[in-house]
Amino acid sequence: DAEGKAEVKAEGLSPETSYKVVAAAKNVTKLAGSNTLYVTTKAQAELQLEVEIVQVTHESMNFRVNSANAEKIAYLVMYASKDAPEPSYVLLNGNEIEVGSKESVEVTGLECVKEYQLLVVAEGAGQTVMAEPEMFTTKDDPENVVEHNYTRARGTKYGSSYFMMFSY
Repeated sequence: DAEGKAEVKAEGLSPETSYKVVAAAKNVTKLAGSNTLYVTTKAQAELQLEVEIVQVTHESMNFRVNSANAEKIAYLVMYASKDAPEPSYVLLNGNEIEVGSKESVEVTGLECVKEYQLLVVAEGAGQTVMAEPEMFTTKDDPENVVEHNYTRARGTKYGSSYFMMFSY
């Protein structure tokens, strides 16, 4: 530029590698000078992904994701009896989560008393990571749960004590 400053960005460099950079300036008639700079690229950032199931009900579940260096996160909930698909399938066909969100994600429309698996995949820093599948079982519908009232009775016969419970 007019002030004699230029910015150059080198891409495709290997992580943790030393490079020699030579900068030279030239005017119309001759080479005006050069500088040599030695630089080392930083280690590649590591993609991290943690998943925590917060709550499971009879028809829904909530989970939270904690990630570092992720550019995209997606999840799928499927029956536990099915084989987990490849991470690329989850990224392409799963539900996307806002990266960096601390809010829990709610999954609804699940069936009562079924075993499921939660699959979460993150992509970023040139890597793709799939968290360990989280297995969970939905609870029974509260309408199916019968509460019992009990009456206890205590007695003695032939020198032995016994207890009985009556349900009604």
